[in-house]
Amino acid sequence: MLRIVADHHRETRDAALRRERFVADDFSYSIAERSRHGSVRLEPEGRELEVSGAVEHYARIRVFDMNGALIGTLAWLGNEGVRWTALRRA
Repeated sequence: MLRIVADHHRETRDAALRRERFVADDFSYSIAERSRHGSVRLEPEGRELEVSGAVEHYARIRVFDMNGALIGTLAWLGNEGVRWTALRRA
């Protein structure tokens, strides 16, 4: 079981909506051509969480194991686009 924390952009007006939490058995991620958009897919539900510079998407998605160890982060980095940083293998 994995824990996923998705952070909205700072421009989100409602502070209660700035961070959302999900659980999943597994995940995959993808980054679109030119790194302007990315997503994390939660399994088995199939829910897609999107990361980009758009306010309606998330700014950062972090994936943790059930012990709280960070597995990796998909984040919007402004002019650098979206990047996946893996800290350890799930």
